[in-house]
Amino acid sequence: MVLREPIHRQLALAATAFFVFGFGLQLWRLEGFSASYDQGLFLQELWSGSQGRWFESTLSAELSAAVKLGGQLPQLGYLHASQHLNLLSQLWVPLIPIFGIYALPLVQVGLLTAGGLMLFKLAISEGLAAAIGLRIALAYYCSITLIGPLLENFHDLCPVPLLGFCLIWALRQGRCWPALGAALMITLVRGDAGIVSFSIGLWGVLRLPRRRLAAAVLLWSVFYVVLVTAWLQPLLGADVNERFLSEKFGQYQSAGGTLGLLLALAKQPLQLLQELVSPPGRSLEYLLAPMLPLALVPLFSIDVWLLIAAPLFIALAAKGFSALATGLRYVLYLAPGVFGGVVFWWRSHQGLYGSKWFRRLWTAAIALSLLLALSANPHRSLSALIPDSIKPWAQAGIQEQWARRQAALAALAVIPPGASVAAHTPLLPRLAQRPVLLRYPFHSDFLNRQGKPQPVDWIALLPRFHRPFLAAFPEDRDQLLVLRARSLQLLDQGAYGVVHCADGALVLKRGAPSSSQSRACALEALAGNNIQ
Repeated sequence: MVLREPIHRQLALAATAFFVFGFGLQLWRLEGFSASYDQGLFLQELWSGSQGRWFESTLSAELSAAVKLGGQLPQLGYLHASQHLNLLSQLWVPLIPIFGIYALPLVQVGLLTAGGLMLFKLAISEGLAAAIGLRIALAYYCSITLIGPLLENFHDLCPVPLLGFCLIWALRQGRCWPALGAALMITLVRGDAGIVSFSIGLWGVLRLPRRRLAAAVLLWSVFYVVLVTAWLQPLLGADVNERFLSEKFGQYQSAGGTLGLLLALAKQPLQLLQELVSPPGRSLEYLLAPMLPLALVPLFSIDVWLLIAAPLFIALAAKGFSALATGLRYVLYLAPGVFGGVVFWWRSHQGLYGSKWFRRLWTAAIALSLLLALSANPHRSLSALIPDSIKPWAQAGIQEQWARRQAALAALAVIPPGASVAAHTPLLPRLAQRPVLLRYPFHSDFLNRQGKPQPVDWIALLPRFHRPFLAAFPEDRDQLLVLRARSLQLLDQGAYGVVHCADGALVLKRGAPSSSQSRACALEALAGNNIQ
């Protein structure tokens, strides 16, 4: 006990530092208006739940197949559940009236922090020396694949590491109800999260003496994923089949649906093999990034390979940037297998930790992982300290972020609570607690509950958000061009008038007149610098 108490204090210090770092930067993202679309989407969905309208979100409606593929307007009353049935996230609904916009960062950072504590408990329960367990937990907290999702907009995958470690621990201990409960909660994260519990169940069937419990977890995972994605979600809408499966797996020319995709994969082994190994650089990076802070030890663990088999297969088989992005939330599907699986490798290799050279190597690997994670400035969370581009120089420093915050808050104070709004992306999280919120300039009209087109009453935009990045990032220049074109169109038509213009922030009101002074101010705000 005397030996372990300092280890526990160090673990508590590491977990506290991780939480303070993550929550502090999440708060700064909110206050500096760097948080964006998904932050607003999930806040609107959970706020709607607090009002008794579960899963409703007009921001989510903008991502539906009807809008993205059919060209329809976003629908008030659209259910996000038709895209992702994130039942577990509804547990956070009571926190919204209490903490408001700060509730979701608190949940996200808290759950990812708790994952590291559960990982340490798993290591100790397997008989590892406390020092090794601490190192594994430190590797988790310093991983590229944890820091990226930690600083990202809120996402429904933040419980995955904690629940994955709980399930591995429960299966190892042979505890039936905790194991079944953890498996149930993983699948309730969202439909495709069942690939994590499937892999854990497969590992248990092949590696544990109590195989019936692991088999039950495996079978439940298959049943739930098929039930939700092939039957329940299609009842709510066509988004899974027509949008999400086609976007990620359209190259296999499946007949549609989850079962059709599995059949297509089986019939096209050469196409599947090509996707699994290409692009080779990004595929290798995706595999090695979570293993780096563990000194690449997971490469030599059969337990790790079994535990990550299903999520790794799905990621490699899919297409699109997000599938293999090491700083986005989807990489959390690998965390339970990589960090939980390495515990079992260490059970039979604890003597290696006694080698000074290996401890130094492991320390260097953790430090390198942390350095790479922070230097990448994930989600522009560290722009106050790290430039987004050096040549040409682009940075939204502390003064710029604070100035745009003051400008944005003054503009948003003009808009009445509950009014229908179309808002520029950086403003969405601050406006999300209302029934109708659209992403401007892409949409300013919606279908009401009766299915009739209706324009929003207010439009809010923050052109100054893009100005620090115009010289370095074409996408910011393009976004400002679209923002300007759409706003000038609405002003020229007389559909909206400028009711607030100050410090690079604008508010337009439907049917309001624009004075010559306010219109000139709007034209200047939308002009930007170095924009063609």
